[in-house]
Amino acid sequence: MRISEYLAGETESRRKTLGALFATFPADAKVSHIHIAAGETIVRQEEPCRSIYALIEGRARTIIHQQGSAVHAFEDFTAVEFFGEQEVLADMPVFLADVKARTHCRFLIISAADYLRWMNGDSAMLLTRTRSILQTLLRQMAQERSSLYLTGSDRLAKFLVDYCDRHNGANMEVITIAHTHASISEEIGFTVRTVNRAIRSLLDDGMLGLHRGKITVNRKQQRLLQDRLTNVK
Repeated sequence: MRISEYLAGETESRRKTLGALFATFPADAKVSHIHIAAGETIVRQEEPCRSIYALIEGRARTIIHQQGSAVHAFEDFTAVEFFGEQEVLADMPVFLADVKARTHCRFLIISAADYLRWMNGDSAMLLTRTRSILQTLLRQMAQERSSLYLTGSDRLAKFLVDYCDRHNGANMEVITIAHTHASISEEIGFTVRTVNRAIRSLLDDGMLGLHRGKITVNRKQQRLLQDRLTNVK
């Protein structure tokens, strides 16, 4: 379908937002629209990059697999976000990362050729997208620098502190971490083996608990974790 046909099926508010974004998109270009369930991967690292995936609804994450090492997950992205445009603009033949749905997502798929036609025909949009890409890259570089010298235990401590901060709205005495060891590995960028060692280390130091295989953190342990990170700095 064409972009005008796709927009006609959207809600009024989303049609207004997307209509402004795609105002100069080539009218004759074909697009497709897909739904992706939470946990599914829509783009895989090292696969040929022939399309741009525009996140229209939901939350998705980029994940980089490093040979002989752990995966590395970057921040979550919300709509509207483009995946694959860095590779297309840089003339890279393959995707440099996985794109995984964190929630139910909807994507608009644009061919790389049509995306380049769009950018070539609208210098203002090219500048806008280039700025967005650079902002993302600079933000990720800053995050990398802040955690570059953290050990596995320290990164796990930071992950737990951040998790507790996000989930403590109910002022709970004990917070259960709703992640498997594998998903924590993905979050902090270390192997599952390193995560297991870090869990044992923090458990021995009294900074977390375990209940039915899940990590738990009480208020006292939150303070201990925060103190640990303060001392690291």
